[in-house]
Amino acid sequence: MKQTLLSISRMAVGLGFMAIPRQLASLFIMPFSPEAAIGCKMAGTRDFVLGALLYTCGSQDSTALMNKTTSPTERFGLSGKDQSQAQLGWNNTQRALISGLVVDGFDILSVLWCYLDGTLPAEAAATLGGGASLLLGLGLCCWWYCMPIKHA
Repeated sequence: MKQTLLSISRMAVGLGFMAIPRQLASLFIMPFSPEAAIGCKMAGTRDFVLGALLYTCGSQDSTALMNKTTSPTERFGLSGKDQSQAQLGWNNTQRALISGLVVDGFDILSVLWCYLDGTLPAEAAATLGGGASLLLGLGLCCWWYCMPIKHA
């Protein structure tokens, strides 16, 4: 449920920044100029793709759960050496979540940098940084619950 909320939120914000960048920039109290439109659209594309990736990973994992094949080795029909490698690695959902966490972390650093050098007003920094922090927290929560339980 949280993963679906995160993926749909990312896709909605991304689509908004691609389609109506001026209106979304004013919603987030961001200074906007015609030159900034390309940056908004590029960031929107990135968020839309990350959200879509996470959404498709979630639907793949839920299909596997419905088929009662929760082990990556059973899901992909791996055997022998491939089984041990699949058990040590991350699944697609975890990779998608990590990608989003890295992007959100860099977004927070970028907002902080722009605020400190004076190119981003405090209100815009608070809304953009707060949104990125919220997505980072939600992504961490989803990633935590995605981690397999290690048995001793």
